Amino acid sequence: MKQAILLVSFGTSNKETREKTFFAIQREVEKQFPKYLVYHAFTGEKIIKKIKEKEGVQISNLKETLEQIREHGIKKLIVQPTYVICGMEYEKMVQEVSEHLDKFDSVVFGKPLLSEREDYEKAAEVVKVHVPVKSKEEAVVFMGHGTKKSGTQCYTIMDEILKKNGHRNIYMAAMDGDPSIQDVIKKMEEQPYEKVMLIPFLVASGYHARKDMIGQQKDSWKNLLLNKGYKVEYLLTGLGEYPQIQKLYCEHIRKARKKC
Repeated sequence: MKQAILLVSFGTSNKETREKTFFAIQREVEKQFPKYLVYHAFTGEKIIKKIKEKEGVQISNLKETLEQIREHGIKKLIVQPTYVICGMEYEKMVQEVSEHLDKFDSVVFGKPLLSEREDYEKAAEVVKVHVPVKSKEEAVVFMGHGTKKSGTQCYTIMDEILKKNGHRNIYMAAMDGDPSIQDVIKKMEEQPYEKVMLIPFLVASGYHARKDMIGQQKDSWKNLLLNKGYKVEYLLTGLGEYPQIQKLYCEHIRKARKKC
């Protein structure tokens, strides 16, 4: 029986970033699961349109990719999102795929990056290795996307685990939800920090990192911190660039495969 893995990403219109993150995850999945056909769908329709206009490359959306998989005679499917948390995008993806369940014998879903306690612990180890902090006067703030749903608690949990593991100068904040950058600034003001390093806690360091995190508008995180008197540096590396994170997604696929 033909089996396949479907990766689902929101996407980015930046070609270089795409290759280093989403497609790097895909290459790792293809390497670790050679007996499976691997498909990749983007859900960001504006991104798909922009890629077509800029590069002349057509990337399939979720509906189109599911139709391709069906036409190729696939009967067993593992759907693995490259999302960080179980937010609204994950729920929409599950709902859309569920509308096609009758076309397959078996469909199982892998979970986003941060789903179980061990996911947080492993992700914290990756963060620790890649954080360039050199002194007690430096803090690091990771920028997560967030969600209006309960998934926003993921950043609070991640922050707590980092603190528990001794990384008291590393903070997590979300663009949408809690903790906010204002919440984090209040906590940092209690410490003798002089410099803050901003790093995206996003699979791809794209639009949000360049606009909301380090953009020129007065409410960008960089400018909010500068106005508080901090020296600000930033690192535009997405989570998807780290081999350890790519492997974590593969672990989630293995767990999902047990449910087939």
